[in-house]
Amino acid sequence: MAYVPAPAAPVSSPAATNQWHGQVLGAETLQTKEPDKTFELLRRHVDTLRTEHSMFFGSRFLLVIERNLGFEAEHLFRACADLENAQFVKEAKDTSRIGVLTTLERKQEFVTYANVMLRETRVFAWDRDWVNTQKNKTRTTLYEQLSFFGYTFSAPENHFQREKFAISGKAAGGKDDLCMALLIGMYVGTKLRNDQTFVL
Repeated sequence: MAYVPAPAAPVSSPAATNQWHGQVLGAETLQTKEPDKTFELLRRHVDTLRTEHSMFFGSRFLLVIERNLGFEAEHLFRACADLENAQFVKEAKDTSRIGVLTTLERKQEFVTYANVMLRETRVFAWDRDWVNTQKNKTRTTLYEQLSFFGYTFSAPENHFQREKFAISGKAAGGKDDLCMALLIGMYVGTKLRNDQTFVL
């Protein structure tokens, strides 16, 4: 997922500094059990973004990788650490590990922030700028995943339990990878500008 935050207007007052717009420039999906194919796809996506959008040719790319159970983020880092002018995001609390944790509490923050950005039409994904090297309609897939993403509640079995909930788009066998990538990217991009939750 390629997300570019940008100021909404020339910064002329303190209030204007908090109004950011963002553009999603592209996304890729790949179903594979071969990590090398994933690494190659990331390299191709970054190269294509730099080629098709010449203003990003020398830009620094911040790679935000979801980290939960295994060491996939570290494997991706080792395989792609030599990407020119690219940096991997880490949690400030644990800089020895690459990636961003997606706890339930943090997912609530992701969803809240994305909800504000979408309702205020401050995030865009224009077709004319979309980069999808595999031509597998990831922009449409992102829209569909956003449409089904949300809260799922389960009723308690007895009076001593609390109602449980989950945040995802995986109900009825769906996937939510692109949606999660968008939510994480928007959230982390903003946090990097505003506080020290994440570091490079």
